[in-house]
Amino acid sequence: MSDPRAAKGQRRIGVILQEIPAAREQLVVAMEELGSDFAEEAFLAAARSLDARERNRVAVIERLYEVLLNWLHELAARGLAEGQRLGVVDKASGSPGGASPHSASSRAHPVSACMRPRSCATSSATPTRRPICVRCMPVC
Repeated sequence: MSDPRAAKGQRRIGVILQEIPAAREQLVVAMEELGSDFAEEAFLAAARSLDARERNRVAVIERLYEVLLNWLHELAARGLAEGQRLGVVDKASGSPGGASPHSASSRAHPVSACMRPRSCATSSATPTRRPICVRCMPVC
C-alpha cells in the first residue's frame, strides 16, 4: 500500500514541472520588451524612469522572475522532502550521503541577500521571498 503523502508530494512535483516552462516563457517575453539583448543598462534606465509605464515594465519582469524562483524553490524543497522520505538524502544536512562543505549559508551573497528566502515558522510552508532589488537582480 502506498503512502498517501508520497502520492500527494509526487503529484505536486508533477504540477510544478508543468508550470515552470510557462513561467519561464512569460518572463522571457516580458524581458524581450526591453530589447532582444536585455541589456542591464536598459533595465536600470527603465527602473529609474519618470514614466510610470517604463517602471511598470520593470515591475512585471521582477514579479515574473520572483514567480519563477518560487516555483524552483518549491521544486527543490519538495524534491528534497521526497529524497528524505525515500532515505536517499540525509535528513540533518539535506545532502546526499551527509553534510556538504559548500552549503548555501557559507557562500557570500554579492549585494544584500535580496533573493534569499526568509526563514519559515513551519517547515511545510513555502518561504516568503524578499522583494527583488533592481540594483542587484542582474548580479544575483
